[in-house]
Amino acid sequence: MATQFETAILEEANEAAWDALVAAAPCGTVFQSTRWLRIVARAFGRTPRVIGVFRNGTLVGGCPVYERRLLGFLVSDPPLLAGYAGPVLHLPDILRTGRVGSEAEQTLAALEQALRARYASVRIVAPPGLTDARPFLWAGWAVVPRYTYRLALRPREALIGDFEQGARRRARRGEAAGWRAVHVSKLDGSENTYASAYRRHGAGPPVPQSILRALLPELLKAGLARASELLDPTGRAHAFEVHALDERAAYALLSGTDEPALRDGGAVLLKLEAMHDVGQRVSEFDFLGANTPSIATFKRAFGGTLTPYWEASRTTAAAVTLLGARRLLARATRPLRRSG
Repeated sequence: MATQFETAILEEANEAAWDALVAAAPCGTVFQSTRWLRIVARAFGRTPRVIGVFRNGTLVGGCPVYERRLLGFLVSDPPLLAGYAGPVLHLPDILRTGRVGSEAEQTLAALEQALRARYASVRIVAPPGLTDARPFLWAGWAVVPRYTYRLALRPREALIGDFEQGARRRARRGEAAGWRAVHVSKLDGSENTYASAYRRHGAGPPVPQSILRALLPELLKAGLARASELLDPTGRAHAFEVHALDERAAYALLSGTDEPALRDGGAVLLKLEAMHDVGQRVSEFDFLGANTPSIATFKRAFGGTLTPYWEASRTTAAAVTLLGARRLLARATRPLRRSG
């Protein structure tokens, strides 16, 4: 019998099978799980979906998507904090290497066709380890290389030994200043340092504070993330780190730091202690992106290995025209709104 690939939006009855596939797949991450998808979609006002790919009736792959309506178009654009909202493949019953490559390619091609048919505009972010972007390139998608740093989590002194000299010095300075990092089950105000970090550079935060206050408690309560705070000698919090977690790795989801913590080395000390903390649970750490020069420089100082991943997007000509006009109108009216 010829191999057949079909796609469908997964119903609730298929969610357990999807989550099992994500957990078993080499490129599966917490970001593709239905629990993560639901919590993040709700916080950002999106509709969570999973498009599954079936091979002869068996679920072998798919992709989480964040749907919304925009100017009458159905679009899927994962919000910031969605993480690696991209394809998952798992073909455990195929042993021959060449055949695995062929059927993985066909699985991705079926997914590409389903996404193209459903959405006027769509973007996906593949996890590291899923290297084949060709079905999307061949179909005319814009495929962009991205990079992150990943490192093996080891005992604390081994971790700091891999830091660049300047980062080691700042961590030691933070210790000498009396800063200390603690694991917390909830953030009681330290998340405000997220916005203050952007205000120092004259910009607003990319994620509104109201969304953070709704989202972070849910992720922490669900056990999908873990948080640490940096305290000064009086016990006041000056910085925080939130890491997403799955069975394999921790991911640097979100952080915030005030000026004293930056100046006295506390921010680097918090990063060290937070990585040490999650290292008791998982073996790998992912900085979740290193694509902006200044941010990449900061993350490189912790000794990780530069690791590629990719992002793909596609927008129909009609959507390009109307969405582009909408952006131009927003720019033109922004000064008027401020003056009013």
